[in-house]
Amino acid sequence: MICRVLIVEDEAIIAMDLEMMLQDEGCEVVATVASVSAALEQIAQHEIDCAFLDINLGHEQVFPVADELAKKGVPFALLSGHTKAVLPPAHMNRPGLPKPYLKKDVVKILDQLRGVAPRD
Repeated sequence: MICRVLIVEDEAIIAMDLEMMLQDEGCEVVATVASVSAALEQIAQHEIDCAFLDINLGHEQVFPVADELAKKGVPFALLSGHTKAVLPPAHMNRPGLPKPYLKKDVVKILDQLRGVAPRD
């Protein structure tokens, strides 16, 4: 079964790199967007199995998107170059991926979000 993924990332090169990594793993990237409003539109319009969310999107933070995904029961990972100290309590225990990240780390988080046993 194909995993439909939403990417929310405002840095184009990082977004493209993540998109390619996920496609290499057989995922369908439903959308790659750079703002909270665009992400919320995609969530309303598409079936999404999981998401990768950059915490800082220029002048805004991604937490309204995280809240909406949590409300819908869609698993997601938070991407950041910052520590967990910036996370609100509701998302403190979400999977995280520190930047910069390697493909093996993305695959590990993807498996976790999909509920698949870790690969060796």
